[in-house]
Amino acid sequence: MGSSCHVWCNIEVALEPTDLAGAWEFTRRIDDRLAVETTNITGNARFTTGDDARVKWEERGVWERPTGPVPVQRTLWIEPRDGGWFVTFEDGRDFHTWTTDRTVEHPCGSDTYRGVVTPGVDESRWTLEWVARGPEKDYTMRTSYTRP
Repeated sequence: MGSSCHVWCNIEVALEPTDLAGAWEFTRRIDDRLAVETTNITGNARFTTGDDARVKWEERGVWERPTGPVPVQRTLWIEPRDGGWFVTFEDGRDFHTWTTDRTVEHPCGSDTYRGVVTPGVDESRWTLEWVARGPEKDYTMRTSYTRP
């Protein structure tokens, strides 16, 4: 886990949560099929390792909505669990396993999120894509992270 070989580039790229420590910039595109709109978020992320082996994942940005810009922020935690890594919400609720190039799933009420973390061709970028489907949600959210 944490190591990924992309056939198309034939390069081995590791993406362990601890490798993400430091500052990142991100752009997030949300294609909402229910609202029939595409919006974008731009911002900064910071990954901080602590003494407890967990990685704190903080994001702050601006969501460009049709009604005007909206400041957004979130905090997640990535923690060692069962020989791998697991992402939790700030309040400790489980979110999903951390793995690369494989789909993870998160049920949210009657909707389901399916996501994939994809390492870039080098350690200065990576992407996270979520597809949310169900009676309440139908969107694709793609976030590209780059080192500043």
